[in-house]
Amino acid sequence: MWNSIEIVTSKYHPRTERAKNGSKSQIWESFISVWGECQDWPLMIRGNNQWIDQNYLTRNNIAHGLANVNIEEIDEVISRLATIKMVSIMFLKAWKHNL
Repeated sequence: MWNSIEIVTSKYHPRTERAKNGSKSQIWESFISVWGECQDWPLMIRGNNQWIDQNYLTRNNIAHGLANVNIEEIDEVISRLATIKMVSIMFLKAWKHNL
């Protein structure tokens, strides 16, 4: 789910100065390109200017073995999955439509 966002945005992000800063910036620039500013994003993440940063950090921590493996952390990640799935589907559909 999150990886689909990261893979698409790493290849097809807008070519801006900010996007040169790496994959998190490329996600930001891609979301802005597709949906506009954060206050205009889909309802479940509208106005949440920490959503990308938090999920990017979580993915990195899991992928690189830095995440704590305990029930609280697992529950926290699980609690975000439905939203990440919905956002990733909505983003990919909107991105495809804007090609």
